Amino acid sequence: MQKETLEPFDYPKVNMFVCGPTVYDYTHIGHARIFIVYDVIARHLKANGYEPFILLNLTDIDVKIFDRAKKDNTDYKNIISRYKSELQKDLSLLNVRRISSFAMVSDYVSQAKENISKLLSEGYAYTANGNVYFDALKTNGYGALSHQTIADLLMRRIDLAPNKKNQFDFLVWNGRDKFDVQWESDFGSGIP
Repeated sequence: MQKETLEPFDYPKVNMFVCGPTVYDYTHIGHARIFIVYDVIARHLKANGYEPFILLNLTDIDVKIFDRAKKDNTDYKNIISRYKSELQKDLSLLNVRRISSFAMVSDYVSQAKENISKLLSEGYAYTANGNVYFDALKTNGYGALSHQTIADLLMRRIDLAPNKKNQFDFLVWNGRDKFDVQWESDFGSGIP
């Protein structure tokens, strides 16, 4: 590792993307840590003449949300609304002020479908039992970012699914399970 000077593409603007929670329950200390860290970084950047923009992603398409809605005997949209609102209250209580905008996964389904189609056509993804998986071994240096070899990755969590090529290939489109909401695509009905 080496220290590098920050050189934003569009000085003085600095864009940051924060992968936020799945909105099916209250936030926890792990979420709070992430929000506070990025808020402190953004405040530091602002104090040094930059214009930080933080986009916080909220996952609003997930089996946990649909299951929670069934458990609470309500519509899944009510679950999303409730826990997004609770998250915003928590951010205020934590004095996290620099989050600029929220992005809901459901607002980007069309882009996800386009990207998955491209991955399939270029051979970086494959279908198995109605699902679409990213083929990790098609990527040169897979694991390099986390300093792990393929052998290291094989020692990690096993994600068993019928007809997957490798245990570390990951799901990009779930077309096998049936959900309360689904989208149509060239590769079948499902959710990203």
